[in-house]
Amino acid sequence: MTDAPTEVIDAITTESPVLHDDADGDRTGELPVIDHSERDGLDELALTRLHDSIQTEELKHTIEISTTDEPAFESQLVWADEERPFDDTIDDLPAGGISFDTAAATEVIPVNDEPPTPSSGSPTIAAAAATGESPAPINLQVTVTSFIGIVAAIITLIALTADILSISTSAGAEFADVANAVGFRTGTWHLDNLGSNLIAIGLIGTIGLAVGAVGTIIGRSWGPGLVGGSGLSVLGTTALSIGLVEFPVQAAQNFAASASGEFTIDITRDLGYWALFAAAGLGLIAFFASMNDLLIDRQASLNPYIHALGALIVVIAAIAPFVPIENSSWSANWLLNGVEGWPNHLMIGRLVQLGALAVGGLLGFLSVRPTGLALAVGAVFPATLSTMSAWLGLGTLSIAPGYRNPGGVAGTTTNLLVGASIGSVIVLAVAIAMAWDSQHRD
Repeated sequence: MTDAPTEVIDAITTESPVLHDDADGDRTGELPVIDHSERDGLDELALTRLHDSIQTEELKHTIEISTTDEPAFESQLVWADEERPFDDTIDDLPAGGISFDTAAATEVIPVNDEPPTPSSGSPTIAAAAATGESPAPINLQVTVTSFIGIVAAIITLIALTADILSISTSAGAEFADVANAVGFRTGTWHLDNLGSNLIAIGLIGTIGLAVGAVGTIIGRSWGPGLVGGSGLSVLGTTALSIGLVEFPVQAAQNFAASASGEFTIDITRDLGYWALFAAAGLGLIAFFASMNDLLIDRQASLNPYIHALGALIVVIAAIAPFVPIENSSWSANWLLNGVEGWPNHLMIGRLVQLGALAVGGLLGFLSVRPTGLALAVGAVFPATLSTMSAWLGLGTLSIAPGYRNPGGVAGTTTNLLVGASIGSVIVLAVAIAMAWDSQHRD
C-alpha cells in the first residue's frame, strides 16, 4: 500500500519568491521544509523579513487598539506581544498605560476641619466673603491736628475735674460779719463753683476735640475743622473761668484789708487752675493747626448765601454781650479797673471768649467748605448752649458768653444774644443739611 502524498500548504510561503538550489546542491541556512515537488523554498533572509513584517503589523494593530478615544480607565488592559522586535533591555510597559479603579480614584475623602466662616458681627468682612473680595483697608493717619486735639481733650478734662482754688484762714468767728460784708469764704473751688454750667460747656468742647481728632485720623474732612472750632470753644471757656477765679481771690484780699487782728489767709491755686491755662493754650494751638487743613480743603463749595447769613448772625452773637444796659457805657468793656468792678483777668477772659466765637464763626462760615462748617459748629454750638442755659435759668448760676453785659447782672442775658444764638443754630442746621445733601448727590 502506497502512502498518499501529503500536501502541506503553508500560507506564509505560498506567495514567497522561488529559490533555486545551487549547482553543487548545498543548502545552507534554509528553513526546514517538507520536500514536495510543488513547493518553492525560501531562504533564511526572506523568511526572517517576512516574519518581522507580520510582527510589526500585529504590534501596530495592538497600539491602535490601546490608543482609541475611549477613556483609559474603562479600556481593557492590552499588552504588546512578548516576541516584539524590541530590545530586551527596555522595560516592558503597557502600551495603553496603567489602569486605575475609577470608583477609588473619584472617592471623596471627608475632611473634619472646615475653614472658619466670617463672623456675622462684622458686616464688612461678611460682605467681602460673600462677594469674594477683600475689604478695603482704612487708611489711618495721625496728623499734627489730631495729636494736638487728643492732648487738648485730656488736659481740658483734667481742668474740668481737678481742684482749682483753695482758701483757708486762721481767723475766728469774730470776723464773720466782716467776711459776709466783703463776700469772703473759705474752702475748695471747682469749676462748677464758679458757674453751674461751665463743666457742661467745657465737656462739650472736650468731646468735640476728641471726635474731631478721630475724624482727622480716619481722613474725614470735617475732623480738622471740628478740632479747630472746639479748640476755640475751650479757649473761651477756660479764659473766662480763669477770670472768674479772681472773684474769691479778690474777696479774700478785701477781707485781709478790712479785718483787724492777728490771722493768716492761705490762697492756693491748685492743679486745675494751671490746667486751665494749659487747656487754653492747647485750644489755641489746635485752632492754628486746623487752619492748614482748612486751606487745603478742595471739596465742592457749599451754599454761599446761607454761609454769609450764618457769619452775620455769629458776629451779632459775639457783639451782643458788649451792648451796655442800665445807663452803662461801651468803654466799660475794655477799661481796666473800671466802674463795673471786674477783675482784670475777667475782663481779658471775656474779650478772649467773645473774640474766639467771632473768629470761629466768620472763618468757618465764610470758607464755604465742609472743614469750615465743622469749625463753625465747634465754636458756635457750645456758646449757644451757654446762652440758652443762662436764659432758661438752669443751675444755681449759669454763665452766659462774656459773663454779663455792662450794667447787667450775672446769670442774665439779653434778647439780642438769645435771638442771635437761636438764629445761628438754625443756620447751622440748614447748612449741615445742605452739605449732607450735596455730598450724597455727588
